[in-house]
Amino acid sequence: MKGGKNMCESKLLGNSFCPPRPVVDEDVLRTFENCVPISGTSNTVANRIFQAVPSVNATIAASLESTNDVGFNVIITRITGGNLNFTVQPGSSITFVVEGILTIDLFSLSGTTYTGIFREQVSYHVPV
Repeated sequence: MKGGKNMCESKLLGNSFCPPRPVVDEDVLRTFENCVPISGTSNTVANRIFQAVPSVNATIAASLESTNDVGFNVIITRITGGNLNFTVQPGSSITFVVEGILTIDLFSLSGTTYTGIFREQVSYHVPV
């Protein structure tokens, strides 16, 4: 305290003793979360459920759950390191974390309608 006054009182209270905060020259981490139903029928045309811009270098933590008696194939495209391919069997689920994700495409195992749930948490850096 200086002269009986708190040097860090808020400027919002009409006190101008606080110095301005320094500007940080770092990226800001952002996070997006979502949970949505998914469905599709084709085993030849992709059902794209996620797409990122390569320049943001997104990291995703997600799960895919099959909610009926038809499973689906999953193809995850990354910035580097090649594609990841796996199958979600009917009535089961898979959880994954992928850095540098670009897209997630789904294909029906049998060409009949699959249904499911897609839960995602995506983190990415935004330049300041």
